[in-house]
Amino acid sequence: MKPLRLRSISVVLVFLLAGVLARQGLVAQRAAASYDLVIRGGTVYDGSGRDPVATDVALLGDRIALIGAIPAGAGKQEINARGQP
Repeated sequence: MKPLRLRSISVVLVFLLAGVLARQGLVAQRAAASYDLVIRGGTVYDGSGRDPVATDVALLGDRIALIGAIPAGAGKQEINARGQP
């Protein structure tokens, strides 16, 4: 392989890596957004007939904004629903 071609491939890989890292930063930034309410560890039924899962739910206004692992302190109000029927 010629040195110039190897250098070109290296430059492309650096840009791809930078893009991936930037995207991960954007995802992390979105996840750290402030929600009005976070319900932690509640039992969630998705309506598909699958077994329920214990997870977090974030609300923003009157809408569900996120379902899944939500960073601590992300909600203005937080409710611990673990172990509740």
